[in-house]
Amino acid sequence: MTMTSTVEWTLSGFGDEIDADPRVQAAVMRALGASHIEVRSAWGTNIVDMSEEQL
Repeated sequence: MTMTSTVEWTLSGFGDEIDADPRVQAAVMRALGASHIEVRSAWGTNIVDMSEEQL
């Protein structure tokens, strides 16, 4: 008997390396088949430096 196992991977990426606009980031990541996106920055601003209005 041969035992096998299946490993499941989640494809994700850093969207801000694609474009500063999060709409473009999401569209490209979706087109590439990614199901998750790591948000580091949007519109050229680091996520930790964003105001409540930007969020």
